[in-house]
Amino acid sequence: MKKIALFLMIGVGMYSCQLLENVSPTSFSEEFDSMVNLRLDAASGDSTFCKKGHKNLTTVEISALPAAITDYIKKTYPATTTDFAGKNEAGEFYVRITDGTTKKSLKFDANGVFVKETVRPNKGERIEVAALPTAITDYIKSKYADATYDHAHKDTAGNFMVGVKSADGTFKVLVFDAAGVFKEELAAPNGGKGHGGKGKGGKRG
Repeated sequence: MKKIALFLMIGVGMYSCQLLENVSPTSFSEEFDSMVNLRLDAASGDSTFCKKGHKNLTTVEISALPAAITDYIKKTYPATTTDFAGKNEAGEFYVRITDGTTKKSLKFDANGVFVKETVRPNKGERIEVAALPTAITDYIKSKYADATYDHAHKDTAGNFMVGVKSADGTFKVLVFDAAGVFKEELAAPNGGKGHGGKGKGGKRG
């Protein structure tokens, strides 16, 4: 039985946006979109991108940020919007900004000195399951013969994510690289059960 990947390895450490806590979708389509976003958030290696990844930070009002930080942002990122600011136990500040269509997280030390910038991977786009590489559809038919799959996504790095719904109603997302090689299986919160609607786009094996 495959080991369900609930965590993504980031460098030599381990990071997760806590799939089991962050999503309360009302449909498989929403669940799929939420899981795609969570995976991209996790891929950035920065918890400030997660919807509830701020829990280890104390929220700081943007207007209460040290002048050194606000001045740096105004000078270095003049056309951005500041979305969130927080402070960890070490006194370091994290500020999330939107630069055009790109999300960025800025880290500052306790004195307000800039440390680093982390860029959230761009989302990519939904694609039709008919556009999936044959290697992927063949893999799904072989390993998930009882499943339907009508949700697919391709990120800007060329990776594919496919939402698979089993006959018992459980939902999971399969991740493939740009060549269509299977990488990992992500479990939906609570097994992805309890939503209405049936998969329609994918072919049963």
